[in-house]
Amino acid sequence: MSTHGFCAGTLVHTEQGLIPIQEIKVGDLVLSMPEDGSTEEKAYKRVIRTFKSPTKQPITSPFLESIFCTGDHPFATIPTVDGYYPADDAQLIWKAAQYVNKEDLIYMLDGDQGWCGRISKYENDINTLDPYGVGGLYLLATAVEDIAIYCAANNGRERAWYLYDFRFELPKMIQCKPEQFFSRTPTVQPELVDMETGYESNPDTITLDRYQDAKQIEFYSQAIRNMGRERAYTAYVYGIEVEDYHTYFVGLEGFWVHQ
Repeated sequence: MSTHGFCAGTLVHTEQGLIPIQEIKVGDLVLSMPEDGSTEEKAYKRVIRTFKSPTKQPITSPFLESIFCTGDHPFATIPTVDGYYPADDAQLIWKAAQYVNKEDLIYMLDGDQGWCGRISKYENDINTLDPYGVGGLYLLATAVEDIAIYCAANNGRERAWYLYDFRFELPKMIQCKPEQFFSRTPTVQPELVDMETGYESNPDTITLDRYQDAKQIEFYSQAIRNMGRERAYTAYVYGIEVEDYHTYFVGLEGFWVHQ
């Protein structure tokens, strides 16, 4: 039984549009592309199996675009020179999410469709960063089930963190209004002061106001206050098997992933 996959709410590109991965059924047609990278010709291929992990798995987020998966799930990459241009001998590499770094180009449907550079959250090799000893750059569990923190790091030091609430149909990033963070005297609970902000236009973000949302702010503050910093966030993950090409595309951006 497979244990690598994506959290509920991860969108899959199908013939019927974007569908959360946990709702994909055998026989559905998903957008796919040959796994060997021999051509970028895309076609809709049939799903031949779906699965849910038998146990909860540690979850990571290799990209800022709210992709949540197990650290071993493979993404399409090619190596680069300085993070922008493919190396002369660059070849397609199916790289586990936890090892994707700023020197990789990632294949995405978004924008011009093709290989995009410097979309990882991190400024150096993900494999070298493990700020809290939980085994890779995983989300950290809080005191409340299905609420987690993700830490961005640079040279092994915590730089910023992101608060996610998985109780919604699609995971939501939680923040307070930026102007309530950057005053001389912060006007929100101290647990939230270091939280990354400034994503008001992102539909997957909930922005809280200290005056109107005081109870929610206190709720999230309590979750962080009592979390500890040693336990990885875990969740059930979902995956699919696709005929012929064995690949599919996930997220609004359309990251190309192997089954």
